[in-house]
This record gives sequence, structure tokens and C-alpha cells, in this order.
Amino acid sequence: MDPVNTTTIPQPFGFFVPVNGSDAMGSGFHYYRNNADYFFMPDEILITAPDISAPNHTTPPVRVRFEGQNRNSRLMGEHVLNGTAHFFIGNDPSRWQRSVPLYGEVIYQDIYTGINLHYREERGHLKSTFIVSPGANPSSIHYIIEGGNPVRIDQAGALVISTREGRQIREDPPTAFQEMAGMVKSIPVRYNLAGEGEIEYVLGKYDPDYPLVIDPEIITSGYLGGNVEETAYGIALDPKGTIFVTGTTYSGDFPVTDTSFNATWGGFTDIFVTAYTREGTEVLYSTYIGGSGNDNGWAIAVNKEGTVYITGSTECPDYPIKNAFQPTMAGAYDAILTTLSPDGSALGFSTYLGGSEMDDARDIALSSRNNSVYLAGITRSKDFPVKNAVQKKSGGELDAFISVIDGNGSAIISSTYLGGRQDDYGRGIALDTNDSIYVTGYTYSSKSSDFPVKDPLMGPHTATYDAFMSRYAPDALDLIYSTYLGGSWGDRASDIAVTPNGTAYVIGYTYSGDFPTTPGAFQRVFGGGVDTDAFITGIAPDGHSITASTYLGGSKDDFGKGITLTPDGYVYVTGGTASADFPLYEPWKDSLTGPMDAFVTGLDASLSKPVISTYFGGNGSDYGNAAASDSRSVVFIAGSTNSDNIPAIRAYQVRNGGDYDAFLIVVAPADTEDVIPPEQTPARKTPFLSPVFVLISLGSGFSIKYFLIKKRNT
Repeated sequence: MDPVNTTTIPQPFGFFVPVNGSDAMGSGFHYYRNNADYFFMPDEILITAPDISAPNHTTPPVRVRFEGQNRNSRLMGEHVLNGTAHFFIGNDPSRWQRSVPLYGEVIYQDIYTGINLHYREERGHLKSTFIVSPGANPSSIHYIIEGGNPVRIDQAGALVISTREGRQIREDPPTAFQEMAGMVKSIPVRYNLAGEGEIEYVLGKYDPDYPLVIDPEIITSGYLGGNVEETAYGIALDPKGTIFVTGTTYSGDFPVTDTSFNATWGGFTDIFVTAYTREGTEVLYSTYIGGSGNDNGWAIAVNKEGTVYITGSTECPDYPIKNAFQPTMAGAYDAILTTLSPDGSALGFSTYLGGSEMDDARDIALSSRNNSVYLAGITRSKDFPVKNAVQKKSGGELDAFISVIDGNGSAIISSTYLGGRQDDYGRGIALDTNDSIYVTGYTYSSKSSDFPVKDPLMGPHTATYDAFMSRYAPDALDLIYSTYLGGSWGDRASDIAVTPNGTAYVIGYTYSGDFPTTPGAFQRVFGGGVDTDAFITGIAPDGHSITASTYLGGSKDDFGKGITLTPDGYVYVTGGTASADFPLYEPWKDSLTGPMDAFVTGLDASLSKPVISTYFGGNGSDYGNAAASDSRSVVFIAGSTNSDNIPAIRAYQVRNGGDYDAFLIVVAPADTEDVIPPEQTPARKTPFLSPVFVLISLGSGFSIKYFLIKKRNT
């Protein structure tokens, strides 16, 4: 069964729903948790994660097949829960389903002779348990995982499944035990890769006359979170240094302030906006924004008056709208642009932006001259609103778009497609001091060699996909240059920052061993093997040359996500790394301690001389998603973590709020004034003092962690 065409419901708590609507045995079960769908079918398990840029909003499934499965095995639901579900899908009443039972557990009974496989939820995570009857052979357990990047076992012994879109599913190191005469005895056990994607268990000595339990726990990582989850995707600063963070929350108890625009959770996911003082120790306001369904906050900007601009996407016809140039939702997903008053108490204007299909705004920039708003994103709509367009018609199934909107939200100034016959993704947008527009992302139209280019630095690599970099005149009325960027394999750009004179720095990640680098670069050699490295590339204002370019990564996956340029001429980047050999320089944290750590790296303009390169994280998964900097060259990094062992020094409140929490990291020059002073003496000499780590806003579902690395005078 194709999971894309299976009815799913956004359940906030874990339970199993029969896919045929009623039967506790036979056709399969659906389970939703951590922003992923699991379909338990008689002969396989399908795992999909929503991606609004993909057809039907769903990525290709990861498949788990049990090699040598007993033909007589049965899939069944157990532990009927209180409550039922109703499905009224389509306009044919004969296909509607009522009073569908919900189950707390599913069992593959006799999946191998004498072995049952149980799935249930524990502590917000999906748990699988093999129960091996006396005399049965546990070495017959053998499953194959297909549909993602190569499966690997990390240094902690966990099984890591990476999808082709960069998402991760992590299955903790297994445990095994036997209960004998009222005593529980632990049995040594570990995963073994028997072949590509082929998993088996290696067991120590055990007693075959007693039942054996093999008990791993499945935990999602990356941007797959739990129902009580917050991820910060965007960060911005006003001229006073006030910190603004936006992202997405699943939590109905997200901490909001009494005077904020909206103190009530609207639906399955809402946008959040939280404002902090310059020091990060006081919340100025915190608010939900959203309708009754899914809303995503991807990026944020603020003007000199303190008006906050948020962009993202919504599937909600009841999303809050005010003074809109597009007051009604046009498709299944529309992009949104919303402004908040400086005190966060009221909307300025709020509007949809989109056509009859999917539209999603992923980044935002503001003109310092007239407050015009610049958006970049992706659209599947053939009727996306265009005006004064360089490219008036959609090039293919999915295109990037650039839209320029009046600062009062009254009208579209210009709006254009950007794309060829294949899929094209707009990911980042930035302006120079003259309001020239710089857009980056990645394109599969390299396969058809028809992405719109002008005076390109390089041609397409038609085997896979390339990053792209395009510069437009102010108001997007003319294309100045446009180029592919990449090597012979896959390359994706995530974000962009521009110097006042128009040198554009792009960050992303690449599978290419021949991605272009420049002499003297911090890392000229690809470190990723079959995995990815982050990359940073500078392009000259006229687009005719690469000014600097470097890899950034170790032997495992490294993802570049956010970038900012400081007034003193440095390039700071962030992302996530699974590499134990990630390149470091005077790190505060010098080793990988979880399946994924965030990283912070600062380089000079030539991308050759580092000032810092460090891990940040704990025993869980940690990701840096966005970066910003202020006039003092203080750098702010926003991201997410599910680690529970990061030391809380000078903690505002010392507990984690939920499965994933948002964080802030601050990297400050040594002579910076008005920054929280460090309280520790560093254990060893380093240009950066030991951290001050402050939890500045928490609730049962959310925490922002403010982490200071203060540089020594040298």
C-alpha cells in the first residue's frame, strides 16, 4: 500500500489506527509521532515524513522488511484505548469511516518461529521489542532498511537511518535481558550491519531455556520532533540589540506573555515569536501565531522601529489575516507574511501569498531604505501571483519564487518565478546596501540544463542537482547574474549573507568530492566519504568569480544551515555534524557527544583563517539553524536540542521543557560591553572563555537556552 494515499490524522499522542478503519487484524496500522508517519503493514513497515515541497507533501518512504519472515505471522492490534476516530474524507458517504478503534500496541505475532515483535509508545518515543520464546533462535531476526542513505551504526552503538532529504531516524543501542527465578539478567547485545541496510543482532551468552527480550528504542532526530517540541528556525536583531526568535511549536502550553497578540494555541503546530532583551535574560513578549492546523515560521526580520516581520507557510483557512493584499487562502498550503507591533500585542498586517497549489516562503529580507519586504521560497502553483516578473510562467513542477512587497503590506511590487523544467528550491535571500537582491537555493533543473542562468560561473552537473546563486536588480525587475554552483554530485545551498559591496557568501552542504574550493581555504579536501560536507562559498559582486570557497566537515554527515557576516569582517556559520573528526579550532567543546552536535565556525573573509570552530551539544541531537550578528560583532545562533546533560550555569530555570527545545548561542568578542560576564576560569588556554549558559524562557513545552562563548583578548 502506498502511504501517500492512506488516510492519516495528525494525532498529538501515540496510538495505532487500523488503516482499513475497523479490523484489529489484517491490513495494517498507522501511527504518527515526531512529525513522521509509520505504516505497519503485514510484510513491511513504511516511514514517511511530511515535506510540503514534495508531491502530495510527502517524501518517499523508508521501508523496513523482515528477511525470512514467517509466512504465517499475523499483524494485530492490542490494548484497545478509550476513544475512537472518525474519517469523513471526500464526498462519498459510503467511504466514510466512523468509530474506528484506537490501539496502544501492535504485534507481529510469530514474525519468526517462536518470536513476536511488539511496537508501542513509551515516554513519547516509539519502542520496538522482540520477545524470543524458549528454544527459538534469535539469530533468525534479520531486517533490511531501504529508501534512504546508507544505514550506519554510530560510535554510541545506535542505528542511524538518514533519508535522502537529510532527516534522521535513530534507534538507540539495544538492550537484552532474561527474567529467571524472579531475577533480571542483562544480556550483551549490539547491532551488526550484515550488508547494505541489512541489520541483525549479535548476542552474548544467554540461557535458551528462558524467554529473551531484545529491547531497542526508536528516537527521531533532525527536524523530526515530538508533540512537545519547539524548533527555532529564524533569528533577527533590531538596532537596540533586542533578540527576536521564530519557529514552530507543537506545544499547547508554550509560554506566552499576557499582553501578547495571541496566548492560545491554535492547532497542531503554531508559529511562535519570542522577543528578549539585549542580554537575553528577560522575555519582552512571547506569542503564538496560527490557525487550527499546521503553521510554520521559517524566517524573521525586524525594522528600525521594532516592527517584526514573520514569514512561513500555513494550511489554515482561519490563519489570522489583517489588511491583506490576499485575504483568502488559495491552495492547500499558502505562504504567509505577518507583522507584529513592537510590543508584540497586535498585528500590523497579515496576508496569504500563493496560488492554487503549494506555496511556502522560506526566507525574508527588509530594505533599510523603505521597508519593502523581500521573500524567497518555493511554489507548485501555476497561478502564483506574479507582477513585473523576469520569469512570468512556471518552468516546471516546482519553482523558486522571489516576491517584493510594499512595506505597509498594501501591494505586491514585483513577483517572479525562478526555475526550469525540474524542481527548484528557493532557500535564502539577502540585500546589499543598494537593495540589490541575492537569492540562493538548489535546483534539479541542472538535469535538463534549463535553470535560468546569466553570465554563469559554471555549467550544470546533469547527474543530480546543483546549488544556485542569482542576483537581481532592486525590486527584482532585472536579472544581473545567475549561476549554478557545485560539483559532480549533489549540492544544496541553505542560506546567504551579503557584504555592503555585494560579495555574497553562501552556505550549504554537498556530496561532491570536486566542489570548487580556493587556494588557502580552511578545508580544501572533501571529508565526507559517502556522506555530506558543509560548504561556504563567496561570489564576487559582478558574479564573475569565486572570491573564497571551502569545505567544512568530517567523515560523516555535516549540514551547513545558517550564516552571518560581522562588521569586523568575519564569516560565522552554523549547522549540524555527525562527524567525530569535524575540523576544530580553539573549540570550547572538542568532541562529538551525541548522534548530532551543532557546530559554530568563524572564518575570515578569505575563508582560510579560523577564529573558532567548535561543537555545541550534549548527549542528544543538536542543530544550529540560523545566525545573526549585531553592531558589536556579537554572533547569535538559533537552533534546537534534545540533550539533557548540557551544564546550566547561572540558569534562569534548570529543566528541559520537552522532547526538543530551542536554543540560542552567543559568541562575543572579548571587549564586548553589556554581555553577561563569564563565571568560570577556562580549563585550558583558549581564545574563547568558558561558557555562560542561561535558560531564559521555559515552560513545560519550551526552553530557550542562551549560551555565551566570550573571546579572550589576544
